[in-house]
Amino acid sequence: MKGAAVSQYRDAIDHLPPGAMLVVQDVTWEEYEHLLEELSDRPGVRVTFDQGRLQAVSPLRAHEHYAQVVADMAVIAADSFDLPVEQLGGTTLRQVERLRGVEPDRCFYIANVHRIEGKLTLDLAVDPPPDVVVEIDMSSDSEAKLPIYAGLGVPEIWLYDGRRARILELVEDQGSYLDAVRSKFLPCISVPVLEQQLQLSRTTPQTKLRRAFRVLLAGGQAGSV
Repeated sequence: MKGAAVSQYRDAIDHLPPGAMLVVQDVTWEEYEHLLEELSDRPGVRVTFDQGRLQAVSPLRAHEHYAQVVADMAVIAADSFDLPVEQLGGTTLRQVERLRGVEPDRCFYIANVHRIEGKLTLDLAVDPPPDVVVEIDMSSDSEAKLPIYAGLGVPEIWLYDGRRARILELVEDQGSYLDAVRSKFLPCISVPVLEQQLQLSRTTPQTKLRRAFRVLLAGGQAGSV
């Protein structure tokens, strides 16, 4: 029966139109892991698991566009200030002990790069979570993911909903996030800078956008925004 259930979930996901979401309750951890294996040929689908609640989202093209713009910004900023950075894309972050799993749009190690060097797989039971995760919330409710990220100990989230950018910083003793003005890992990345670049990306080719961001950082203008 478990295999039949997973096949039903997969079939429903395959028929999701762009931007649509599937939510299923009372899913087991084993079914969740089996579904992730089944979806290995659908890397664009984002699957979240929170203690039995499974959510799958088929992203819009704009979703991936904005995620890539933010990823470019992080890598360029780290390179400009000679900081180490390891980008893991949308790798699945999961902890069986907490029965929680989530797939960010992008994630980065910056302060903790040295702790995951040479590792091709992550085990969050022993490895630190990414320093920064990126969530592009064009069609789904990222607010529902915040308790999962907090439970995994992710210290910072960059969130964009197509209009407004936010940088969220984890308050560990509260297990929740508060809005911050700029990133503590890449201080040249502030909320206004994120919004500026994301808005420019709607009318600017990616190569030109990257070049303009390098110029902005070289001129020291990003730190004052």
